Amino acid sequence: MLDLTPGFLNNNRWQAPRLNGLYDSKGYELDAKNDFYRGGLPGQALSAIASFTDADWQGVDSNGYDLADNTGFGWGQPIIDKADYDINDSMVRASLSELTILADSAAGKKVHLLLVNFPENTEYRNTPMIGRYGPSHATYGNLVAWIDSLCMRNAYVHFYDANMNGNHDYTSDEAQDCNHLNYKGARRLSARIDSLIQTFIQ
Repeated sequence: MLDLTPGFLNNNRWQAPRLNGLYDSKGYELDAKNDFYRGGLPGQALSAIASFTDADWQGVDSNGYDLADNTGFGWGQPIIDKADYDINDSMVRASLSELTILADSAAGKKVHLLLVNFPENTEYRNTPMIGRYGPSHATYGNLVAWIDSLCMRNAYVHFYDANMNGNHDYTSDEAQDCNHLNYKGARRLSARIDSLIQTFIQ
């Protein structure tokens, strides 16, 4: 599954991702010195991992994320932080080219790729933009047409527009803020995505 994030397709694609200082962390430094454990984890690390049980990880999920039920602030007012872009902009075309390469690579390995556009405030349907970071409704329509053509060409690519231009059924009670679901909305969306995945992996 890949978050489409349509508002950022015109960002500079040629900058190396820094992932919030990942490369400067001691953990990354240690992993790099050990060739990222391509030969497997050392026995000492495996023993330490095996010694932990669910009782040692109370309050977090299997990925280490906090299980606190943060309900957030609801949808609130729609905020717009970016301008529209032209789908023929060179950066946008570069992003779409990278997406095509990823899709073809996945298909070559018989791996399905699901693109998801996540829900945002329903009131964006009454603004010039589809969400906090855009693009405009017209540009998004062009983008969806491009994605649909990719899906038609590549049977391993699937698209789920959970935002539906604001015409979705996620309530303010299921929203963290104007462009994110809270844990309630995330649970419902996750169940829907899981059901969708089942239709093409059988």
